[in-house]
Amino acid sequence: MTKSFINQIKNERKNLNKMQKYIPSQNLINEYNIFLNNGTYYIGSKFKINNEMDSAVLDAIGVIIVSKIENNWTANIPVDMLEDVVNYSGIDYLQIDENDK
Repeated sequence: MTKSFINQIKNERKNLNKMQKYIPSQNLINEYNIFLNNGTYYIGSKFKINNEMDSAVLDAIGVIIVSKIENNWTANIPVDMLEDVVNYSGIDYLQIDENDK
């Protein structure tokens, strides 16, 4: 699901120039529970961390940590930064939130 979501974002962004701010389509917002907070679009997530995790890396790209229970964390991730978070070596597994169907 996360990979599919990232591909949908890439598809929507392909027609933007580098100076344009990405705004997710209403379809993505509805399907994946994307929300706007202080001018940034976020998506909720759950992930499992490993020994390489440095929360300062996530802080630097605007990730908001919601909870930490041992190696299982929940967070709100800026949609624009999701691919970077998915590829971060400190995370073993990540699942994004989606609306119940």
